[in-house]
Amino acid sequence: MKKTTIIISLFVLLLTSCLGDDTIDYDYSSDTAITDFSLGTLKRRMYTKTSDGLKDSTYMSNVVCSKYKFCIDHEKGLIYNEDSLPVRTDISKVLCTVNAYNGSAIGYKKPDNDTIFNYNAADSLDFTKSLEFRVYAADGTSYRPYKTSVNVHQQYGDSLYWTNVGNIGSVPAKCKMIAKDGAVFVFDLNVDKDVMLFNNSFYAIHGEALQKSSDGSSWTTVAEEFPFKHLIAAGSTMIFAISDDNSIWQSADGKQWIADVMEGDEDYLPLENIYCFSKTVKSNLNTEKIIVVGNSPADADKAVVWTKIIEKSPDSKVYPWSRISYTRDTDYSLPKELNLSVAYYDDNLISVQNGKFLVSRDEGLLWQNDKKDYYLPEGFSQEESSVVVASSAEHLWMLEQNGTLWRGLFNRLAWAHQDGKK
Repeated sequence: MKKTTIIISLFVLLLTSCLGDDTIDYDYSSDTAITDFSLGTLKRRMYTKTSDGLKDSTYMSNVVCSKYKFCIDHEKGLIYNEDSLPVRTDISKVLCTVNAYNGSAIGYKKPDNDTIFNYNAADSLDFTKSLEFRVYAADGTSYRPYKTSVNVHQQYGDSLYWTNVGNIGSVPAKCKMIAKDGAVFVFDLNVDKDVMLFNNSFYAIHGEALQKSSDGSSWTTVAEEFPFKHLIAAGSTMIFAISDDNSIWQSADGKQWIADVMEGDEDYLPLENIYCFSKTVKSNLNTEKIIVVGNSPADADKAVVWTKIIEKSPDSKVYPWSRISYTRDTDYSLPKELNLSVAYYDDNLISVQNGKFLVSRDEGLLWQNDKKDYYLPEGFSQEESSVVVASSAEHLWMLEQNGTLWRGLFNRLAWAHQDGKK
């Protein structure tokens, strides 16, 4: 078979596998390559309840597959979708579009026999098992095979799956759990006062000193005589503390401190069970928002929420710390709890109280009992006890008072994390 190097070089540039991956220049025959593969609209079985909520019901929805791009690996002879189709998508009757260079003849074979069928875009194919597509050269006998798979998720992305990690033993009566580097650390707040994570190190007040640690066990002194009574927050570039007169100060290293700006009643600053979270503002990637949740002696019933905006561009406006005031919708505030614990997971603030998940989807303004997306795992033994929560990029962690540690997961967060999207 004649091979033309110049034509092949131009042709390979057109064969973009996996949308953006580099295609290696091989000396292939110019008329034996699949250049495009896509799926039509597929059916997906959905489950719901009847209107009276007593019976299960099913219905079919459409999955528009044009957004699921297929990778074509010419070297290994593979065609597949990296982003799996939604769970319960029916791939037993699939209309697919397959194009080959120069309109070459295309055939396919099923995994259970060697019969070669002519490909016809109007025929539905069964992809519950991988098919092999073949592109034939002009001589009618030479061909290039492509093993073709349609991947479908086997679990729901929006379902919360819990794993019992085991029992860690005795849990301090007043403790805080922080996730770091794939592990969770449990701190006794009577020893590690106001512990929080800053610049990938734990910071805490020990006696009169501010100390830091990379492993939660060995501590080094940052400031021997720390002039503040509480740490309140840590962002990406600053750590914040509360002075004896209830003003807020900031520092880039824990050693040199300058007064920050604040508006609102300083009596309502959180002084116990302080949890802070930092997030990048989606509308401006150079802006950071810090959210602090905790207990204040000035409010006997509700936890308090404070926020601060930090713009990182030169000469940016300085925004003050401000408290979310519950002047209305007080039924949707976060109740004050003796052992209050809060996590930030999937862009939601989460607290577990009396066996209920209280979730805020608006950064601390409104809190509601979320029974749809969040629920206690089977085997959870102490629904009425205090529960310590923490979060990492993929997981939601929950620690019972008896020492049982649970790891929760929304599958879609793990998928996004594995694909480098989050």
